[in-house]
Amino acid sequence: MHFLFLTDHTSHQKPDSFYSLMLGVADVEKDNVTYISTRGIKRNADFFNLGDISVVYGRKLDDNLDFNSKDKWFSSCEKIDLNKIDVIFLRIDHPIGKDFLIGLNSFKGLVVNDPIGTYKTGSKEYLLNFPKITPRIALVQTLDGVTEFQNGGCVVTKPLRDYGGNGLVRLNTNSGYVGNKKVSLHKAQNEVSRQLRAEQKLLVSEYLPEVKQGDKRIIIVNGKVLGSFLRLPASGSWLCNLSKGATVQASDITPEEETIISETYDLLKSDGILIYGIDTLVGNDGKRVLTEINTSNVGGFKQIEKLTGVKASKNAGIEILDFLQKQLKA
Repeated sequence: MHFLFLTDHTSHQKPDSFYSLMLGVADVEKDNVTYISTRGIKRNADFFNLGDISVVYGRKLDDNLDFNSKDKWFSSCEKIDLNKIDVIFLRIDHPIGKDFLIGLNSFKGLVVNDPIGTYKTGSKEYLLNFPKITPRIALVQTLDGVTEFQNGGCVVTKPLRDYGGNGLVRLNTNSGYVGNKKVSLHKAQNEVSRQLRAEQKLLVSEYLPEVKQGDKRIIIVNGKVLGSFLRLPASGSWLCNLSKGATVQASDITPEEETIISETYDLLKSDGILIYGIDTLVGNDGKRVLTEINTSNVGGFKQIEKLTGVKASKNAGIEILDFLQKQLKA
């Protein structure tokens, strides 16, 4: 089979799992051919921005591509013949344009994850499908809506399509946080109002003080759990993202997380999602609850491998190829 990975090398950070997953898939079956294309070069602007899938530029994978060499490696891309590609893998950070995903939906082969499913699940609004396993959440369109939801307590607002802890605002009773920066309640509310003007809608959630116990990432491929780990906030922080200084720790999956995995599986599968990450936090009852579903550039393979010794990337490749072979035979 011929694979094409779509990414944006300009958004990669050192812990990014793109390289380990890509190599893991390529390593399972040596006869497969793997190409890489990036949103980060000008010649691909029409493809990634407008959804014009007639022309895309990239390179055939070789041993010279890694995080440190990515800029030089992608400087010599050539036209890729999409007629020869059997499977496209989406590994792109948000924001991902709707026009691009609609265009990609017309690709004759398979796309993992499904483009329309990726757009649908890429909004935090998707969490509203699972009220029994999430903290108290709601969709709000006004600051008054946030205040009403807050009801004198502490809440967090989240842009629907941002990632990596970006755009989070915490509102306490008399103060607030914009990211990790402590500000007055008035300034925090002003930031929420600004985001609402730009985004029209935000997700608001009750704040979970036990965030100090860490945000757990669970990676699932083809219905199978490949591993999990905790991201612990840095001292003085309430954000658990690696880009915000969090540290990682090995962790097992709890019974309530088994329930979360079971409760989310069918809907994600029906939306064409093969690879995804589930994030959980400890709720006010001491049990873990669902806080995020990640279906675009799912990270964490590299961390699982380092913490546990489990070959998560190669295991992902095995599960992906098993799925693809069954799909192509159907």
